Amino acid sequence: MTERFLKINKGGRRRVALKYCGGCDPVFDRVAYFRKIESLSANDIEWVTLDDPDYEAVLLIEGCDMACAEKSIGSVICDRIISVRRDDSEPGDILNKLLSREEKNED
Repeated sequence: MTERFLKINKGGRRRVALKYCGGCDPVFDRVAYFRKIESLSANDIEWVTLDDPDYEAVLLIEGCDMACAEKSIGSVICDRIISVRRDDSEPGDILNKLLSREEKNED
């Protein structure tokens, strides 16, 4: 791990990479849904992209069940990948999954 990564985690913040699908046929407002998660996360998460180094989790905001973003990320190395395909999950539940330190991947 890099020194930068260790410094960020000393403050308790989790680095989470955010990836949206292409938005060709979304069944919900993906950006509005993410904004709810973002507002709940306060200072617990540093939101980054997949191009940034040393993220601990990935949040995929899919617009539908085709899950294009999931297919496009290839192989990533992190503790957890959360894929959201509909807005029927409470944003707080998604946030709790992202902040959990257990290692597993979920939909």
